[in-house]
Amino acid sequence: MESDRAMWASIALVDYLRNGVPLEDAPKEHVGRSLAALLNCYRMPLDEYWERRIDMLDGAYDAYFLDQAGYTGWEMVPLMNQYYDAMSAALADRSWDAFRLLPDKVWDLLRHVTGMCSEEWEELPAFCRGLLSQKVTCPACKCADMLDRFGEPDPIDDPTRFYQNRIDLVFHCPKCGTPVTFDVPVGASPQCKPSSPVAKKIFGRAVMGMFIVLMALAFYMIFKRPFF
Repeated sequence: MESDRAMWASIALVDYLRNGVPLEDAPKEHVGRSLAALLNCYRMPLDEYWERRIDMLDGAYDAYFLDQAGYTGWEMVPLMNQYYDAMSAALADRSWDAFRLLPDKVWDLLRHVTGMCSEEWEELPAFCRGLLSQKVTCPACKCADMLDRFGEPDPIDDPTRFYQNRIDLVFHCPKCGTPVTFDVPVGASPQCKPSSPVAKKIFGRAVMGMFIVLMALAFYMIFKRPFF
């Protein structure tokens, strides 16, 4: 799905722009984490490397995703035992080739928990590279540059974790500091016009005025009642 690709592309781009992680490494990095999280969900043993890479609640949604895909809890336990050796060997190898050659049944599970099949994962780096040349424009001062030169985006959570996740990038304008959102599904930054200082002041006064009126009305309603 486009939304799943956009979600993973956002994470791969943050890794690249903040930490210098090559886009070509995104498939093996995130498929590996997702597979480790799946094993963690079903309390299967992990090697020391992956134990350090994941949190206790990583993969907590996986059982729900697989249940929605038609896998029952009774079915998953024997499946995880049946394919544990293959999954564990791929995690120990930590290469994209090892993950790509996992059995079809394992990839069916990964497709449900990540939203992408192996072919879509292979295409992810090219999709991300295509976004690097897109323009990011600050809505406040109109400062503009290409995505890979606009600065570091804010951190973003890996979707294997038990948190809500966004599918866009948030920068801070290098000229004026305004937060700038780059919409990954659209491939552009919204060209919204920010509110002027005068408009903000008027809005603030209007809110304060409404608050005062409501407080006055509340006091009137309380003290107009007779006391016995």
